[in-house]
Amino acid sequence: MEKKRLSFLSVCFLVICFILLSVAIGRAEVVQKKERVFSSFTETQDNPSSKYELKIGHINGNTVYEISGPEEGGWKSKLKFPMNNFLIGGEVSLNYNDGSWGSCSFDLGGWVSLAKKYAGTMEDSDWLYAYSASKAIYSESDAEMDARIFDGNILFNFLEELDSEGKQSLILGARVGYKYQKFDYDISNTKQIDYLSYYYIIVPGRTLDYEVEYKIPYLGLSGVYSFADAFKANLEINYSPWVEAEDKDDHLLRYKLSKGDCKGNLFMAGGNLSWEFEKNWILEIGASYATISTQGKQRQHFYGGPYEGLTYANIDDKINSKQFFVNTSIKYRF
Repeated sequence: MEKKRLSFLSVCFLVICFILLSVAIGRAEVVQKKERVFSSFTETQDNPSSKYELKIGHINGNTVYEISGPEEGGWKSKLKFPMNNFLIGGEVSLNYNDGSWGSCSFDLGGWVSLAKKYAGTMEDSDWLYAYSASKAIYSESDAEMDARIFDGNILFNFLEELDSEGKQSLILGARVGYKYQKFDYDISNTKQIDYLSYYYIIVPGRTLDYEVEYKIPYLGLSGVYSFADAFKANLEINYSPWVEAEDKDDHLLRYKLSKGDCKGNLFMAGGNLSWEFEKNWILEIGASYATISTQGKQRQHFYGGPYEGLTYANIDDKINSKQFFVNTSIKYRF
């Protein structure tokens, strides 16, 4: 049922993109017959222009993996890793306008955390259905996270409306891009309770290492509205049915390394407000929300301890993430 729903969403999104592009092409044929001068506070002319951006942001949310199996009456394990960290970033944009079909731009940027910082509480929950339908084991641990996020995309603005003064007032565009995310966690100071035996234990120090990578080619739509001369509001949606998620979970105390490989989808919506407070200097604030949902398989291998050499494969696996991002930036245009 989930795969059918995702396929339906993919088809709907691609159909919408096709319709908008078809309308834009038809409109462009009309526009080519008219004399137009494109002018806005970005001042994108026939010659290429560039923007350079420094930014600071905050990411909040989580990345989760969930594994399950039918063995011994059925079981499920869910590990939830928090995101609550400040990041710094930069971006370079190259813009070009041919004067007839509209403008296009290439953006390349990224975000990094300066160091691995406390992100919140990591939660580990286990269900053993042979004994109870309720949660059997639960633990909480301190989580430190390091993040790396990179994005490259090409945007084609296929529709540009002018106001009564000949300035751009509305721009619609289509985007194709690639996003890469890597989140690296150190987990420590675990507090665990066994609800079946009511046994409680505290394990100080490092207990688990975890990293997850998301590789995301995507398509998107963008709209920009200009007002009051120096202000612009931008809204965008991005979608991908081609997400690849890979993770590694090293249970240090059990000498067990688990690797997951999943595929799925992403949906992201966001916007920003920009203000050109001085010529060529732009201040911007923005926010976005993204959900990632993937399914696949996990492989577990014991590399030490009493079970050394033991391997389990083809374990049902889900890797999901919810991310809310807010940021502010300053740009300079050449």
